[in-house]
Amino acid sequence: MLSDDEGEPFLPGLEPPGTIDNLFFACRLAPEAASRVAHVRDELRHAHGLRGAAISPQRLHVSLLGVCECHGLPDDLVAAACEAAASIVMPPFEVVFDRAMSFSNRRKTRPLVLLTGGGEAALAGLRNRLCEAMRAAGFGNRASSHFVPHMTLLYDRRMIAEQATAPVYLTVRDFALVHSLVRRSRHIELARWPLRR
Repeated sequence: MLSDDEGEPFLPGLEPPGTIDNLFFACRLAPEAASRVAHVRDELRHAHGLRGAAISPQRLHVSLLGVCECHGLPDDLVAAACEAAASIVMPPFEVVFDRAMSFSNRRKTRPLVLLTGGGEAALAGLRNRLCEAMRAAGFGNRASSHFVPHMTLLYDRRMIAEQATAPVYLTVRDFALVHSLVRRSRHIELARWPLRR
């Protein structure tokens, strides 16, 4: 049995109705960084008795900017997003994740996330550059006014108050365009761009 992005189970071939395709830019984790994050996640699970479905290491990421939610991905839209991303010029930077908490929502399960204790300004800067490039490519204003860099670890019914965790240091050297098959627990990387001066 598989589970969707919020930990709700379904059988293969019997995906929930209304599944959609989500296209977004993200900073993805190298395997060694994903392993460090998984260790912090497992410590939180043990400390708080959490039983919710964990995000697989291959899907751990920091979302930067949504492109679209649709049924299928139009080739011209993907091409335009890739062209916009290729114009980004920014040097690599360091980020540290050293706090965890549950985000509140109206669903039965709530995301437990890691938050940044340093590097959020650089992540916001990368996002702002993407917003500008996407506007120039004709996508309109893609940014909301509120951006909280975070990494979702799992979904659980319990709410966890903000707390310190063992720090996880990451070097952001690139970013990717990701196709998420929503409620099917799959991420497909469509393209990746290195950060450069």
